This record gives sequence, structure tokens and C-alpha cells, in this order.
Amino acid sequence: MTLSISPNDIRKQGVITESKPPVSEAEMQQAVRTLLLGMGEDPDREGLRDTPKRVVKALKFLTSGYQQSLDELLNGAVFHEDANEMVLVRDI
Repeated sequence: MTLSISPNDIRKQGVITESKPPVSEAEMQQAVRTLLLGMGEDPDREGLRDTPKRVVKALKFLTSGYQQSLDELLNGAVFHEDANEMVLVRDI
């Protein structure tokens, strides 16, 4: 079974690839501090002082693909093929 979806199909379904964050980076850092407090940690202790900033940076990196344009990312690499067999590549 082959699952294929084109960038046009995604656009038709209303998937938004570019948006403005509804909260600021400072608000995100404050949320992480709140989580640390909720776990009984002291966010001001030496090992955790920069944790909110690191968590926000990591989450922005991990979700950065949500803001990417599919057209730019795929760069025309989507093509249609009538074959429905698996391709196996070995010893690369």
C-alpha cells in the first residue's frame, strides 16, 4: 500500500505552514518555570537557572518544521509512479 499526498492536497485541507506565535518567548520561559515549581524544583538553583531558556530553544528547534513551506522543502521532489512495489537499497 502506498500513501501519497501532494502539497496541493495539504493546502486544500487548510493546513497553515506559517503563523505568528500566540505567546512570547518570555511567557514560554515562565511556563517552564511554573512546571519546574510544580515538580518541587527550585528554578533559581544553579543547575536549573537557564533551563527555561534551553527548553524554549529546544522546542522551537523541534517544531521549526511547522513554519517551513512544503514547496521549498520538497523542491519539486514529488513525482507520481505507477509501481507499487517496495524498493530495497543495500550496502550504501
